[in-house]
Amino acid sequence: QGLDNGLGRINKYIFNVQRSCYTLIGGLSGSAKTTLVDFMLINALQDAEAKNIPINVFYYSFEINESRKKAMWMSALIYNKYNIIVKPETISGFGDLRLTSRELELIDDLTPELDRLFNKIFWRWESMNPTGCYKEWWQFMEPRGTFLKEDYSDEFGHTKQRIINFLPSNPEEYNLIVMDHIALAKGERGFTLKDNLDKLSEYVVKVRNLFG
Repeated sequence: QGLDNGLGRINKYIFNVQRSCYTLIGGLSGSAKTTLVDFMLINALQDAEAKNIPINVFYYSFEINESRKKAMWMSALIYNKYNIIVKPETISGFGDLRLTSRELELIDDLTPELDRLFNKIFWRWESMNPTGCYKEWWQFMEPRGTFLKEDYSDEFGHTKQRIINFLPSNPEEYNLIVMDHIALAKGERGFTLKDNLDKLSEYVVKVRNLFG
């Protein structure tokens, strides 16, 4: 079934937010890619909370800072609950844009929920390279289950062990990674942009296949 992503008919094809899935969202600059991803994540967090399902999220926000992200999420929460559009730019007070007294009331009402959702996430606001991300994922997941290993012989005939599977301590738990956006990940030494994207994708596939 997966966690609710807030979308409708398209879930006939993408099946909500599932474990062990690698989803790449692309589009032109300004085509609301981040807005879509955040909308899906907010709904998944709320659904997990309603169903008492543990969820962990690493969010690498390499393009948008914390204050801007909070304004965007507040805008989404207001729309989800009240069906009222309050633009993030208005929430941030850009230019001459100012909130009405009613809009301030909505923000006051939803600030505790925003804080609660934000505190569920491991936020990263500075760019990291693929290897740094990979090490962080491993360090987080390693104590959350048990590795199954098998013996094998190396080219010198020495017996060694390799990991063949991971058994999570809590099979109900969701562990999600969001990266916005991957082209802004810090480059590995000597890597081209394509090399860096390929390495990041390789690491994501590895952790998905092992940890689910």
